[in-house]
Amino acid sequence: MQEYQDQNKALTEAVQALAKKQDAPGVKEALAALAEGQTEAAKAIFAKTFEAKAAEGAAVNRDAAEAARHLGALAFLDNTEEALRWYRRAVEFDPANADGWNRLGLLYHRKAQLDQAEQALRKVVALGEANGDREVIAMGTGNLGLIYQTRGELDRAEEMHKKSLAINEELGRQEAMAIQYGNLGLIYKTRGELDRAEEMLKKALAINEELGRQEGIANQYAGLGLVYQTRGELDRAEEMHKKSLAINEKLHRQEGIANQYGSLGNIYQTRGELDRAEEMHKKALAIDEKLGRQEGMAGEYAGLGLVYQTRGELDRAEEMYKKALASDEKLGRQEGMAGHYGNLGLIYRTRGELNRAEEMHKKALAIEEKLGRQEGMASGYAGLGLVYQTRGELDRAEGMHKKALAIEEKLGRQEGMARQHANLGNIYQTRGELDRAEEMHKKALAIDEKLGRQEGTASNYGNLGLLYRTRGELDRAEEMYRKSLALFKAVGAAPQVKQVQAWLDSLNESRAER
Repeated sequence: MQEYQDQNKALTEAVQALAKKQDAPGVKEALAALAEGQTEAAKAIFAKTFEAKAAEGAAVNRDAAEAARHLGALAFLDNTEEALRWYRRAVEFDPANADGWNRLGLLYHRKAQLDQAEQALRKVVALGEANGDREVIAMGTGNLGLIYQTRGELDRAEEMHKKSLAINEELGRQEAMAIQYGNLGLIYKTRGELDRAEEMLKKALAINEELGRQEGIANQYAGLGLVYQTRGELDRAEEMHKKSLAINEKLHRQEGIANQYGSLGNIYQTRGELDRAEEMHKKALAIDEKLGRQEGMAGEYAGLGLVYQTRGELDRAEEMYKKALASDEKLGRQEGMAGHYGNLGLIYRTRGELNRAEEMHKKALAIEEKLGRQEGMASGYAGLGLVYQTRGELDRAEGMHKKALAIEEKLGRQEGMARQHANLGNIYQTRGELDRAEEMHKKALAIDEKLGRQEGTASNYGNLGLLYRTRGELDRAEEMYRKSLALFKAVGAAPQVKQVQAWLDSLNESRAER
């Protein structure tokens, strides 16, 4: 997950400010409650301070702003609207304080109000430049990179993170360096530069482990989990996300908890554990809705869409993808929009709406090519290949699937390689090139079995069954169909269960006729 520079500074300052009031009534109890993630008692103390200072007028505006910032920091963890309210008051009372503008920018980012976020963070940079404060310049610049990253402006985001990193290296600020290494790692992951991404994330992790900085460690585990997931190393990815989840739960970091539930849901969906995947995405969605976090909501709507699509609940899946698309359009988040266009394309193709499907896949591909996002380009080529294949344009389809396969092999992305081997196998099978088709389906099967990907394994068994039936090897065909049927039933993929059962029934009828 993306990491804001200095996001914990405000909370630390709030706790320290509270600790200085040890002799005041209720402070010791408030500190004890804070240690357990309960903020209400601390908020009550700072609210009294704010009301008293605000009533005294201009002479104590800074004191009132400080109390407002502490209240915002406490609310930042679990109540976006409350935090926004306090940080707006903070910058109203003390517009020269960069920390107030920084936190306001981060909250606007969470709320998908990217123009307001950029404006607030530019104010941070301007204050840093006016005061000759390089630490503040680095903070604002790094966080601006996250805005551009969300919009899909990856080159601009990379430039910001590198500028921030250079300043932080010059200042010897290890924690901030780790944050920028991590953010660069996520950019490289988005571009499909997985080795480079892993290198950056491991640099960040090493620094955070040395500092004992738990939040940073959690973020780097999460980033590495995404890299391993893209490569198809699902067990390794699951381990990373569970490690990250455990730390986030300990820290009471709701945003981090939601991210890890969502990532685990994606892993379970890939494995065909649909009920488990649905549970994770719904847990994540509940947190993101409470926080008003648009980017997270979009991701969980999309995750639920994949679950429903696999089950054959196409209308429900379409509804989720459209919700996800609306959230990402509001954010201006190009990467997410492309993914949702592609998923809608798959639904329209399944329904036989081929022109509509082609339109969606072309929209997705145009965005991915603009972003230079290799993984997404592969998905776009594959989606178009399926449309052309359904139309009977086999040469055109083969060209698309081979383009997709070349990218997947370059990325080392096992799941994608399996899909393209299977798609090519279906093309060769349609042409009557059965030996060539069998080779492709067996390659796909070997990868999916290695990944523990039940849906893909079931599909490959079904394809091999069709091939053996074409050859007249009925016993072998029946064996494949039964294996396919058992796995699709285990996954809960109702349309595929119906289809494979029909193949089995047809096979038995043909035997009876003999």
